[in-house]
Amino acid sequence: SSGINAEWPLRPGDNGDIDADVALAVNTAQFVFECCGLVDGPSWWKTNGNTQVPPGCCSEWGGEDLPASGLMTCAETTYDVGCTQKVNDMADEFGVVIIVVMVVIIVFELLCLIAACYSKKQEMVA
Repeated sequence: SSGINAEWPLRPGDNGDIDADVALAVNTAQFVFECCGLVDGPSWWKTNGNTQVPPGCCSEWGGEDLPASGLMTCAETTYDVGCTQKVNDMADEFGVVIIVVMVVIIVFELLCLIAACYSKKQEMVA
């Protein structure tokens, strides 16, 4: 697949070459989770007077095709939270639910195992 050439910088001044499919996936994830970059939000790109960020960092992007340069200026909101922090916040928020679901599944599996053993024992007695 075609790559976005060196004009799609990992950081202003970098000459990173990122595959177009990977760039679209990363931008879509940033857009869905309403985050920007890994740690510091848009500050990774907003250096040396640059005001452009990856489109996934902009609330108005909507998931369409990437701009030719791979960066755009947000007309509305630029997500300020890094994606690492956003994922950690989600894990904290849903951690208890995940643990409860896992415990319920384990208990169900144990009940099925006990029922199967009991059924096999009854079959052997008869």
